[in-house]
Amino acid sequence: MELCDRKEVSKLMQTCKLLYREGARPLFRDDTVNLGWEGEIASFMSFLIADQRRRLTIPFDLCFSGGQIESELAYLLCIFLANKPFLGSDPNLPEAFAHIATIDEIAVIDADTNSRALLEQLSGPVKRVHVEYFCDEESPRLDEDEDDPDDRNPIFLLKSVRQTLTSLSGMWFQTDEDTETYDIVYPNMRFLEMNTFETLNIAHYLPAFPNLTSIDLETGASAPFPRDHGREVFLRARNKSTQALYGRWLKMDRLAGSVVDLWCLGLDCAVKYMGLESYPWDTPKFLDLLADMRPTHLYVAGLGGGVLCSLVAFTQVLDAMRAMRTLQLEVRFDQDDRELYGEDFQESLVKLVSAGKLTALWVSCGTFMMDFPEGREPNAPPHPIEQYLVDTDVEALADLLQARASSLQSTTIELREPRGGSVKTVQRGP
Repeated sequence: MELCDRKEVSKLMQTCKLLYREGARPLFRDDTVNLGWEGEIASFMSFLIADQRRRLTIPFDLCFSGGQIESELAYLLCIFLANKPFLGSDPNLPEAFAHIATIDEIAVIDADTNSRALLEQLSGPVKRVHVEYFCDEESPRLDEDEDDPDDRNPIFLLKSVRQTLTSLSGMWFQTDEDTETYDIVYPNMRFLEMNTFETLNIAHYLPAFPNLTSIDLETGASAPFPRDHGREVFLRARNKSTQALYGRWLKMDRLAGSVVDLWCLGLDCAVKYMGLESYPWDTPKFLDLLADMRPTHLYVAGLGGGVLCSLVAFTQVLDAMRAMRTLQLEVRFDQDDRELYGEDFQESLVKLVSAGKLTALWVSCGTFMMDFPEGREPNAPPHPIEQYLVDTDVEALADLLQARASSLQSTTIELREPRGGSVKTVQRGP
């Protein structure tokens, strides 16, 4: 095969498994692989991915000269570029990436120390970065006892592209609270989406991202292990004191996360859109969020029916409704709501909506969390709230809500009947 040209090698590889396996190396000898259009890129990526373990260990020169590519092909490139053997195959690879003129977006999945070196040496304009750190026994580890804590801090890791970065997302380790980042500023950073062990340390992110307008946060607070209330109080107090000393973000276009995560974040600014995951639910923390954030648009996912009924008793909730313009509620009746009567739920919903000057309302109700309770007989009689979902006339409910809240311009009601029943929907307005 060493004496054959590329076309002959390709034909020989089609004859048996042995030649198919061994023919890749002769294909790469001497020449640079030039990929200039989508068909060539797709064919080459598919060829490499078909036998990654062997083919990615073969040294070769690769030149990309293509322009914008379709999403399916971009997915193949992501698989190729995120492959650990590829990232570790040549110590000069990070330096090569540093010479790319402009990168609109770079995503690194299962990141380790090799991909960390790549990110540190980016030098051209980069707008968006997504990184998910992952460590296993076969890859270089980011060990808390051996590595510099700054290596796990995105503010330090991406500082070479701080002038152009607008969006950062991914899964990161928590940052070292003793590290100071005041001399590193990302002036154009607007969007931050983080999955980390615990809530952000505002002392790092406030000075680094002074013009941030959107935060999506997910942490261990939503994990099914016991919560540490003392730690939650500490995190909130730390972030509150930081803002008192060094200033704060004046407003946010978007803030999303669980009630506990956002409470620990401790922001004190006007928020246009606030999206909340209700697990784990904590009513006092929810009341604090409404007082601190004063959202114009509120979305709550997975709210218990009984919880909604209890909220209308708090003046803080009714006061917050007066500043709100859009309300989206995804109500999931659970086993705690089995004795809840539909009339009580409907009365609470009407009271909540009529307390403000909403222009748009979206409510979805269902019994997903109680459809298959343990020990239920298949033909057991329905619970009161289940019967309510079956009997309710959604058209009449929409009329009632609009009559009580004359400012409503758009109303959507969705009731999912229990035990796999139909979905009743009504929409009024745009």
